[in-house]
Amino acid sequence: MTTDSRTDPTAAEIPFREVRMIRRNLDDIPQFGWPDGFSSRRFADGDMDVWASILSTDKHLETDRALFVTEFGEDIRRIAERMFFVVSPDGKVVGTSTAWEDRDDHGVTVGRLHWVFLLPEYHGRGLAKPLLTETLNLIGRLGHPRCYLVTQLTRLPAINLYLKFGFVPEIRTAEDKDNWKLLSPHISHPAIRDLG
Repeated sequence: MTTDSRTDPTAAEIPFREVRMIRRNLDDIPQFGWPDGFSSRRFADGDMDVWASILSTDKHLETDRALFVTEFGEDIRRIAERMFFVVSPDGKVVGTSTAWEDRDDHGVTVGRLHWVFLLPEYHGRGLAKPLLTETLNLIGRLGHPRCYLVTQLTRLPAINLYLKFGFVPEIRTAEDKDNWKLLSPHISHPAIRDLG
């Protein structure tokens, strides 16, 4: 689900900048099931290294147990309630996503679609959509009225998928708007095209 210039030639033209997207409600989440043989499971004690090994395949990330603790803390029960792993037919863990939460600028707790990632060799197998379905469904069940995510401009396939799942660019500053406008030649979607 992630991409960079190794897998998408257009990404080489786009700076690696962090941007936010928001889904203003959790109504009408697209529903997708797992391809044959694939499934999901929740985080279990001892899975910190599994999570880190999945994300270590991204050249932009330095992942280890310390990053995991920084992002999620050490409350295993809470993490197990919110973190998914994608499991291949042969039992290999090939992806992850988390139905997390944060406080917004006004101190209100909001859902966060956090650390969505598939191993590169599993891109294009129809796994990202059911992973988003499960994670967003859980964010809704946990009582969050809306959610956001953070990604990078270079992750064009991921951004396209997030747009299809009802996320839109979160524009809070002129810099945010300028960053998103860089994608207009690469993404044909009203939320990007209409930035002017």
